[in-house]
Amino acid sequence: MSQSDILTIIIVGAGPGGLSLAQSIQKNHNSPEKKFNIKVFERETALQERWQGCFISLNSGGVRSLLKCVPESLTKRLHEAIPDPIVDLETQNINICDHKGSLLLKSPAFKFKNLHEYSKLKSEFTVASTYRDRLRDLLLEGIDVQWGKKCIGYEEDEEGVCAIFEDGSRVKGDFLIGADGINSPIRKQKIPDLKTLDIGITDTIVDVFPEKGLLDRLNAITGKSILKVTIGTNGDCMGCIYRYIPFNSTEVNNETRYRISMGYSYLTEQKKKNDEVDDKADDLATTKLPEDDEVVDEIKRRIKEHRPEGELTSIMLELWDLAKTRNEIKEEKYPHKATFPLINRQLKDIDPLSVKEWETTRVTLLGDAIHAMNPWLALGTNSAIEDASYLSDAFGNLSKDNWKENINHYEKEMRTRTSKYVVTSRKAMLRDHEPYHTFIGILFRNLRFKLLSKVMSVVTWWKGDKQDG
Repeated sequence: MSQSDILTIIIVGAGPGGLSLAQSIQKNHNSPEKKFNIKVFERETALQERWQGCFISLNSGGVRSLLKCVPESLTKRLHEAIPDPIVDLETQNINICDHKGSLLLKSPAFKFKNLHEYSKLKSEFTVASTYRDRLRDLLLEGIDVQWGKKCIGYEEDEEGVCAIFEDGSRVKGDFLIGADGINSPIRKQKIPDLKTLDIGITDTIVDVFPEKGLLDRLNAITGKSILKVTIGTNGDCMGCIYRYIPFNSTEVNNETRYRISMGYSYLTEQKKKNDEVDDKADDLATTKLPEDDEVVDEIKRRIKEHRPEGELTSIMLELWDLAKTRNEIKEEKYPHKATFPLINRQLKDIDPLSVKEWETTRVTLLGDAIHAMNPWLALGTNSAIEDASYLSDAFGNLSKDNWKENINHYEKEMRTRTSKYVVTSRKAMLRDHEPYHTFIGILFRNLRFKLLSKVMSVVTWWKGDKQDG
């Protein structure tokens, strides 16, 4: 293939979605013959600028898409980001408890030895706790990223597209992919009517490092599931995701500690009128800020006010105390900070079916840039990697003559698939944050969860997946 026949794809955003797309094109379409030049741009000035988060959850569908995207050399190393299950210490499922610690819902747990077995599961209720930072490290391998390049818009004509960056530079290509997050300037220019929706929930997330004793106390109440949620009766919830894998560092008093990513959320209307805590969701913060303590104090106040005295409430308060005293730890292998900066934010989402179908052009989008969703059902990263796989397939059949047809096919599938994720996540989050102040209301809520637990088990059995226990 001559150089003039090689098409240039510009990818803006070096998150899991954008990098999975770059890896997939390299793997599936640039070997043995090169079909595409890939140029990846990221607004962060360097790899270490922003902590990439500790734990996310990948379901079996997300892992299947990931395996399609990455080369064999990375497939063999995915266990670094998604460690194999630890038998007897943890179960790969979700447990939801009430404000006292009574189990309301236990999602199906599955037996699998490695990711290849996991990827074959058909159930949509699968959970695999994943180190997001280490996944990104792997996806960066072999991909040339130009750092410190914030895209602010583009110009497009019949011959191609030109990405425009904040520093005044311009880059020409045949196609532009916006993988640049919920506040994507590319989406705002391409689909100005597609807006973010504030769903009415305030969420605070942070990483902490408890000692084994505290984690054991939590597990004694909520079970060995790697993803735990406790739901209050006043519209407040707290969730934790972790792995029973020690984080060893001499910087933490030579003690063995464990990483937990946790969040506390509540109805936004319950916020104090004089609450002036900034939404830092889009900041490139890397360190603990003075106002973080104010946010933690407010969360502890809410827990004390809305939760009954008892062991579970004590554990919740102790975990949030760790958010105030957490250390800035660094691992030798990974240059990122090992503590996720506290982020207090209003949860928003984007439903791609909330507007009429847009015109297919040389500019398209994936991930949060086009269908941001709240974290309640842990579908965000999964859907971004799925986008990457589907869009890569579209590029595989693409030529200078049929590009519009192929991209249009991707966009139609993506809109339908991800709108369902967005709406389902929104409904689930609002449902689980609904206040219940009467005995009948709480009883109804508990019965609903127990029924849902049974339905999940039956659906899993029907699909032929073997459950653990």
